[in-house]
Amino acid sequence: MVRELIREHACRGGPQAGQTMAEYAIVLAVIVVGVLAAITGLSTAIGSGIETVSSLIDGLV
Repeated sequence: MVRELIREHACRGGPQAGQTMAEYAIVLAVIVVGVLAAITGLSTAIGSGIETVSSLIDGLV
């Protein structure tokens, strides 16, 4: 009985567990690229906005 349980448990993880980890790695890589692209785009826009506000403040002073 114990051998049967061990055999069933060992068969569950098999090659599919490795495939699942590879899929998670690919999804994580895509998410990281998306986040980096978003941060790059936002940093440019934020920098531009700060420069605009700074020039407006200089014009008032």
